[in-house]
Amino acid sequence: MDRVDLDQLEFAGNYPLQQEGPDGTGSRVYTVKSMGRGKLFLAGQLAGVFNLEGKLVMKLKWNNISSAHGGISGGEYLYQHMAIPSFDHLSFALVTDHIANKVSLKRLNPTDKLIFTYEIDPNRNYKTYTLGDLTNFNNWTPSIFLISQLDKLIVSHEFANDFYVYSPESDQLQ
Repeated sequence: MDRVDLDQLEFAGNYPLQQEGPDGTGSRVYTVKSMGRGKLFLAGQLAGVFNLEGKLVMKLKWNNISSAHGGISGGEYLYQHMAIPSFDHLSFALVTDHIANKVSLKRLNPTDKLIFTYEIDPNRNYKTYTLGDLTNFNNWTPSIFLISQLDKLIVSHEFANDFYVYSPESDQLQ
């Protein structure tokens, strides 16, 4: 990953990331978030926190959590990952269930090996605005957006006018 000095508008080096191996990022990275203190949150095929030398500091293993502790079920897909810099012991993901045609926000605490689920579609609008055949995954689902801003997560989407703000400090979704 290249680093650019925005003050000088010039190339300033790169971060030596690996696709495979013990410090591997996987073949696709969709989310990059600066965690401060010399760390980057990278997520896509895999998710984890890396230092600026490309070493994996914390691997986020969503699929290693049992169903008794909120683990991801067979029909669920991790749609988008995000982290909050001041709560770097937690990871968040939008999760879609293509079989049930629903969406939720999930929080992973890798230390406690627990996943918590938060309802972000109480009126089931996601299902209403999905087009196509759900039995063969030939469908078009509404977009959902997840950002981290000022120690909060913000979830918005195309299927309703509402949005949600999650505060990890109080563990509340409003």
